[in-house]
Amino acid sequence: MADCLDVLRRFFAEEGSGKVLTRQRTESWLPHQQTDTFYQCKTMEGGVPYIGKYVIRIDSNVTRKKHQGYLSRTEHIPFANGSWMGMLLVFSTDTGELLGWMPDGYLQRTRVGALYALAADYLARADSVEVGLIGSGWQAGGQILGLFCVRNIKRVRVYSSNSDNRSRFANELQASLGTEVKPVADARDAIAKADIIALATNANQKVMQAAWVEPGQHVNSIRFLELDPLLYESCDRVVVNRAEPWIQNYYLGELCPQDVKDAKLPAFPAGRAIEAYEFFAGQLKRVRGSEITLFPNEASNYQLGGQFAAVAGFVLDRAREKGLGRELPADWFSQTLLP
Repeated sequence: MADCLDVLRRFFAEEGSGKVLTRQRTESWLPHQQTDTFYQCKTMEGGVPYIGKYVIRIDSNVTRKKHQGYLSRTEHIPFANGSWMGMLLVFSTDTGELLGWMPDGYLQRTRVGALYALAADYLARADSVEVGLIGSGWQAGGQILGLFCVRNIKRVRVYSSNSDNRSRFANELQASLGTEVKPVADARDAIAKADIIALATNANQKVMQAAWVEPGQHVNSIRFLELDPLLYESCDRVVVNRAEPWIQNYYLGELCPQDVKDAKLPAFPAGRAIEAYEFFAGQLKRVRGSEITLFPNEASNYQLGGQFAAVAGFVLDRAREKGLGRELPADWFSQTLLP
């Protein structure tokens, strides 16, 4: 996680000088025979000349909406062997060759955790010691690991709608970090008086109320549907990405999931919005201790393909240095005919 933070700091410094390239993320949706289920192919890519790498991320999934009472979640259905399809292809910008091929799951979690930690490093109070976490899944753990790299976190309170999951998550995280991680039965109890609020769910609706947020708190949110849109208006500072749209959906007729079709980004507060390109260059930070600050999902997708290129390029270089991975024949991935 600490390495990933360093990689992203360097990436955004280079990006601020116009030295990286990112292509817009795309998602393609096709029908499926099961109700509320769709085939989804997601791609994003980018190039980082300072390390000579170009990376394409490809995820191929069958996605369904799972209902829990009045709530719903989006989840990827695993294959029969319990696995998923997600990969990163790393190319050389010097020769055009395919240099490496790796799964994207662990790298994605680490990149997300490091990115939101970087945001908290700029926006959360320097004396922040307590985190209120909503979510107990794969990405939730990454949020806490990242925050540990930038603040002296002493306590974590975690809420999720599944009581068994949140208890298991809290016990495992407390054992691995040696820090108090307490499961709570109410979302508001999780975030009350916390210094940093971290939302890390796969919910299709808001998981907290904007009115619950207190002066001095910093809020991270990794999925825009989980965040109360009213929070944009009540925050003193919110990071935004004006490169819109950052995602392009392709789908057949009415077959795309309704939450994808209907998702609209909120209006950003005039005079209180920090442009992403300025923010990641480290030009703007918290001004007053009492400010409420927000780093939403929409801001985290700034130069997303390029972020993957920088992190995957770093991983590939370190794997070669350590003699890790498996060598595959180069002729599997090349041809003798001129394309």
